[in-house]
Amino acid sequence: MTETEWGAGDGARRRFRRACAIAGLAAAPVFYWMVNAGRLNPFRTERFADFYDIQARSLLHFRWDVPAKAVAFEGFLVHGKTYLYFGPVPALLRMPILAITDSLDGRLTQVSMLAAFAVALVFLTRLSWRIRGLVRGDAPVTRIELWAVGGYVFLIATGSVLLFLASRAFVYHETELWGATLALGAYDSILAFFGEPSRKWIALAGLWSTAAFLTRATVGAGPLLALGLLLAVIVLRRISPRLRAPARLLAVPDDPAVDRMIGWLVAAVAIPVLVYAYVNYSRFGSFFGLPLHHQVYSRINLARQRALAHNGGSLFGAKFVPTQLLQVLRPDALRVDGLFPWIAFPGPATVLGGVTFDTRDWASSIPASMPALTVLGLVGVAALVRRSRAAPVRIPLAGAIAGGLATLTIAFVANRYMSDLLPAIALASLVGLHALIGHLVRSPKHPWTRLLGVVIVVLAVASLWINVALALSYQRALFPKDLETRTGFIGFQQDVDDVLPGGPRGTVRTGGPDLPAKGRAGEMFVLDDCGGLYWSDSREWFAVERGNGAGHHRLRVRFPTASNGVEPLLAVGSGMRQNVVRVHYLSHDRARLILESPVAPALLESTPQRIHPGRAAGLDVILDPRLGTVRLALGGHVVLNAITFLVSGDQVTLGGTPNPVDAARFTGTIRELPVRTPLCDRVRARYGVGSSS
Repeated sequence: MTETEWGAGDGARRRFRRACAIAGLAAAPVFYWMVNAGRLNPFRTERFADFYDIQARSLLHFRWDVPAKAVAFEGFLVHGKTYLYFGPVPALLRMPILAITDSLDGRLTQVSMLAAFAVALVFLTRLSWRIRGLVRGDAPVTRIELWAVGGYVFLIATGSVLLFLASRAFVYHETELWGATLALGAYDSILAFFGEPSRKWIALAGLWSTAAFLTRATVGAGPLLALGLLLAVIVLRRISPRLRAPARLLAVPDDPAVDRMIGWLVAAVAIPVLVYAYVNYSRFGSFFGLPLHHQVYSRINLARQRALAHNGGSLFGAKFVPTQLLQVLRPDALRVDGLFPWIAFPGPATVLGGVTFDTRDWASSIPASMPALTVLGLVGVAALVRRSRAAPVRIPLAGAIAGGLATLTIAFVANRYMSDLLPAIALASLVGLHALIGHLVRSPKHPWTRLLGVVIVVLAVASLWINVALALSYQRALFPKDLETRTGFIGFQQDVDDVLPGGPRGTVRTGGPDLPAKGRAGEMFVLDDCGGLYWSDSREWFAVERGNGAGHHRLRVRFPTASNGVEPLLAVGSGMRQNVVRVHYLSHDRARLILESPVAPALLESTPQRIHPGRAAGLDVILDPRLGTVRLALGGHVVLNAITFLVSGDQVTLGGTPNPVDAARFTGTIRELPVRTPLCDRVRARYGVGSSS
């Protein structure tokens, strides 16, 4: 044994785990930076991030229903109460903290996702060591292997869909992350059972499977199916010696003690299903189904109503699989862009069979976004077909594939759903990794082995950048937390493009008063003389920077010391057609801000806000009729943020309305401050576009 080799004993295992831990620690800052959107505060709030906190609060009071207003359109109204459909495990994990303090309500999602990330890498390391033993036996651990397994952990952490999940710290991504993590734990216990049959490993497999199934049913169904398959082949073997072939093919331990664990396996499969049925029945009155017609979103969203009508009242079915399968497997699911980060999502998924999807969100594919893991996975599948030594991985891999494919039956295309297949990708690629390492150690000078190793390294580097690029563009441009995030990102794109030769890249148009019907992906539109700057994702336009022309008015308001009733602050429009912002005075120096529009379906009003009569306060008003955006910020705090119909118009009236019938006037003082658009001015100068006039 050379100085760069260690026997496959405890010392080698410690070095193996240390290499994986170092790689995980190296990847952690990348994940932390992404999940916190480049900020240092891990307790910041984000929209749709507090659902598990809300559920945990209800569970602390021994009930499943939640406040209807707190969960908005995601709530299900059943028998007069509102319920969430998300699995309860992430809420259960929060309960010890929320039982002590309420200061962290709505601010635990980033911490939860960081914990899930760390646990996922621990399970991944354990799986890697177990699969290494199956594929390579007691072969010595070499230094090159330590580099390879460390690189693999770093690749999974930063070059897979795992990093994309960090692009948004909200309930949807948190659910996916915990579901995949807990499923990895279940597969680790199942593989441990193959190497050391005992009730302990069955119990742990059942525990992790239950947690995964109660977090996200699709990915959690994978280990349950694997346990069920294991149970089936043991029962067949026990029934008759002639039915032993499946057990031999799947390398089920041929030990009389295993046959005596059938009851434990039955419990490991049955308990998760029974607990899931109890939870679902407690909330929706059915053991497994979701009453989609009771969801608030189904009642208010026309696209959802159309999808339900065209699909018999359901959003699940085998007819969605062809489209989903094509999307998840196509190798061209990326788009090259001229601006940083130069890699972007492709267009909407191609629909096969004429079915109606609820949503086709931005999505790449496994081979396009994870090419290195794809190659390793293919090598792993080939090794599993050819090698009986790695046969124990066949049952977990079959379950992981089946659970992941169950996601493809939903009428919703989204990049995050690839995480349901992450356990299958990990199992197959780990077999491929260790098979390739074995070939490299045995035949270091074989040209094909070396070529494949070089190809995987190159693809690994590409995977890292692809996933960083997709996560960044989703977080900062396609689905940002706020307008300022998108503005900063597009400004940074211009900064990068400025220092590269051959620019400017990208497309900018100018005109007004209306936006073009459609724009190309990444195209910008300058409204009139920099009245506003808009950006297109190819599907719709989004605001980047608003001036007065795009409905942004910055006011300095001094509320009167003695006031009551309702007074107008700002009107935009003329005659009888105006958007009017009013203040409704309440008692104890409190007031509501109100938005009236003759074309809006309902009056919009803020919650009661503290005002300081006689003291000047800033009021930012955004009334953008092109996008229907309403945003009011008093003293720097957003008090009203909504989408509604607004009338168009350039006439601005301060402290009153141009409507002769409406004689009300603001009894305090109000003046308008200038709104600057530095990014729009810069874009107009860089690209040489002028005013439409």
